[in-house]
Amino acid sequence: MAAGIDWNALLDLAHRHGLLPLLHHHLQNLEGVAMPQPYRDALRDAFVENAGRALRLTGELQQLLQLFREQDIPVLPYKGPVLAAQLYGSIALRQAGDLDILIRRSDLVRVRELLLAREYRPAVQLSSAVEAKLVETFYHQVFYRKDIKLEVHWGFAPAYFPFSLGIEALLSRIQQVRIGTDFVPALSPRDLLLVLPIHGARHGWDRLEGICSIAELLCADSSQDWDALVERAMALGSHRMLLLALALAHDLLNAHLPAQLEQRARSDRQVQYLAAEVRQSMFTDGGIVREGETLRRDVARFRMMDRSRDRLRYIVHRLMKPPYPSGLRWVLVGRVLIPLHRVLRPLELAGRAGGWVYERLRTRLRSAHRR
Repeated sequence: MAAGIDWNALLDLAHRHGLLPLLHHHLQNLEGVAMPQPYRDALRDAFVENAGRALRLTGELQQLLQLFREQDIPVLPYKGPVLAAQLYGSIALRQAGDLDILIRRSDLVRVRELLLAREYRPAVQLSSAVEAKLVETFYHQVFYRKDIKLEVHWGFAPAYFPFSLGIEALLSRIQQVRIGTDFVPALSPRDLLLVLPIHGARHGWDRLEGICSIAELLCADSSQDWDALVERAMALGSHRMLLLALALAHDLLNAHLPAQLEQRARSDRQVQYLAAEVRQSMFTDGGIVREGETLRRDVARFRMMDRSRDRLRYIVHRLMKPPYPSGLRWVLVGRVLIPLHRVLRPLELAGRAGGWVYERLRTRLRSAHRR
């Protein structure tokens, strides 16, 4: 078996898909695979480095949770080391990246002040007037402190995504997850099975690690009330996104699906089309929502939506609002802030479309001239 493995390609692929720690863990316990020593050393070093970063992130998270507790601000960690502990029983077995926390929208100003006092700095410097509008337009803000990236969420997706589950709906169902000698609050498995498919859908399921998370949840919670889960997803407008996540976990990782859910996924043509797209592109070009391919991304997200009103809202938001806070533009008229980006955004998109058409025409003219 080992003779046919391109170890360099395998390590590169595992890194891109966020699976280096799991690869190291399973190869340690897999008989009959003689991994060449240089690659074994490289994988071990990557595992140790990741474990060290996971420890640093966990320590910072625990301090932040203590800080917010003292100020009576409810906070839920989301993804990161907490998800690693939930799924795998160890913070070292998930590739460590950044920290994500979920707060109430009304607490954003207080949270921002506490973070600034802790020497965090926002990724994008905005005026006070624009920051006040940020909560209405976006769903998270990014902060940095040394090598730690912290994403503060007051929602799970932009306003144009059909998913409006807030922290108040989650607090009554949180579970305590043990990390070391401490317990930290975390989303319940039933809520994770709604939330993680949204994250995967937004990013086009570009990493296998996200599908592994869904598969682990399916394996860990066999007592799930599947009918209730489907009803909640339908009410939130994320039914097709849920089915896509479940279909990918079943198709790629052989995760067990209850018969009724497998039938739902098989009977939805859009789910089958999108699942085939993910399977085809995941290991070649980075998923169905690739960076820089705006049209392909929008079409994929459009297909994932259940309801016509959500598709219409998506189109309007994409046309009228920039995708990042740095693109927000307001002009003060008297005491009223006028959203200038609602005029600039369509012009920007029209300019991009014009540039795309021009480049295509120029390429064709050059080809015709050469002939």
